[in-house]
Amino acid sequence: MTQRYEDGMAIVLNGGKPDIFLTMTCNPFWSEITSELLPFQTPQDRPDLLTRIFRSKFEKLKDDVINKGVLGKAINKKSYRENLYGITWDEAPMTNKNCLEALDRSLQDICSNNAPFGGKVLIRGGGGFRQVLPVVRKGTKAQMISACIVQSHLWNHTKILRLRQNMRSLHDQEFAEFLIRIGDGVEPTKPDDMVRLPLHIAIPWEGEHSIQVLIQHIFPNLELHGWDAPYMVQRAILTPTNDDVQKLNDMIIDQFPGEEHNLLSFDEVEGDNHNLYQQEFLNLIAQGSLPPHILKIKKGAPLMLLRNLDPRYGLCNGTRLLCRGLFMNMLDVEILTGSNAGKRAFLPRIKIKTSASDGLPFVLSRKQFPVRLSFAITINKSQG
Repeated sequence: MTQRYEDGMAIVLNGGKPDIFLTMTCNPFWSEITSELLPFQTPQDRPDLLTRIFRSKFEKLKDDVINKGVLGKAINKKSYRENLYGITWDEAPMTNKNCLEALDRSLQDICSNNAPFGGKVLIRGGGGFRQVLPVVRKGTKAQMISACIVQSHLWNHTKILRLRQNMRSLHDQEFAEFLIRIGDGVEPTKPDDMVRLPLHIAIPWEGEHSIQVLIQHIFPNLELHGWDAPYMVQRAILTPTNDDVQKLNDMIIDQFPGEEHNLLSFDEVEGDNHNLYQQEFLNLIAQGSLPPHILKIKKGAPLMLLRNLDPRYGLCNGTRLLCRGLFMNMLDVEILTGSNAGKRAFLPRIKIKTSASDGLPFVLSRKQFPVRLSFAITINKSQG
């Protein structure tokens, strides 16, 4: 961070203080995009179309700013090339290869250099390809593999540096070696590529009782840790689907000490002036990107934030929180993770809307606290 600050100050000293800083993102609802979609397609189904339209609009923006000077005198391409040193891209294995190739073409154009990424160094980090691959909605296994950056022509220009020490398993070498064998594909499997877990880390399935055993193992003496922040931040149950997360959280909050409060959301469909959609139906919608209609909360319970509210203060999507107090339109929470751990914040109810990728034929607007219980979380969410 210090090096980045010093680099930024050097650029300002050399080129002068900037009058304006521009960012540009792709709007999936641009008419140029929506007009090209086939029936039942969403913009996320056509990354090639998104890349092409974004590139054309980006070129127009560059021409307006750099050549036509619509915002005044702008930094020129030569100065931009000189001041750009390198780029760091975290969690790269989860990125669609089309995004990487779009960056490559943009940097080649900006830097007037046909070398990969315009001759700039791109550092891509992540946990390798043993975790979550790029998400292709309703895609097959082959489509997900095809979307990986290793399938891009740019992968041939990549130098791989391997980190072989599992820092999270320093005190459990046997488990660390087990994970490596699974990642390398050498661990014996059953039919359908299922891996048999060692008996000492598995709980035999004996119906609903096994779930209670799991809860007791992860959250021992839960009734004695109602306000214990270190206890809550050190443990969580991971599961693949949001449905399982909701079921587990509902089971654990019932065992949590204290008075339960049910906070209801206000749901509506944008543009539904004739009330075509009944409230009962809207309340049943449980998308992963939305907080639940009935938010069950007790003081001292762990929560997870679902939206970026104030990144500088540590209130980011995925931040774990502890409920310290609750009111009809405000939550008093303590931040449990990150550099702002221990700080308190107040969270209001906000309107959260669904997107086209949620697969609904309308835009649902739900006014609710942007949190959900975090006794259990999805595997994707645990990776940030």
